[in-house]
Amino acid sequence: MRGKTTTLFAMFMVALSLVTFGLSKAASNTSDYKLVTKITLGGEGGWDYFAVDPSTSHVFIPRGDHIQVVDSSGKQLADVVKAHGTHAIAFAPELKSAYLSAEGSVDVLDLDKMQVVQQIDLSGKDPDAIL
Repeated sequence: MRGKTTTLFAMFMVALSLVTFGLSKAASNTSDYKLVTKITLGGEGGWDYFAVDPSTSHVFIPRGDHIQVVDSSGKQLADVVKAHGTHAIAFAPELKSAYLSAEGSVDVLDLDKMQVVQQIDLSGKDPDAIL
């Protein structure tokens, strides 16, 4: 009986050591990240799913009734108005368009003009994320 208890205790200690090592390893990896730059955007409205245009690397930030477009330094490049309740953005660079999940519709954004050019009605539904 004593040998069985010793074996179970040894297995417990090995398992505890592995868990502790894994947690300490995971904690040490988080220290590899650091804040490089802080950008304060300001402006009206909260924000939802922001997205990066793969063609230009511009960041599109849905802000309720408009979409703020900034470059990687935070400089505002455009403010897309008439983007009613936009939640998220999916880019179609080959079409020079983006698709916006909005309240009751999917809106089509012309990336050259930076304006909503079409609304696809979803009959009262409220899509959130979009791919």
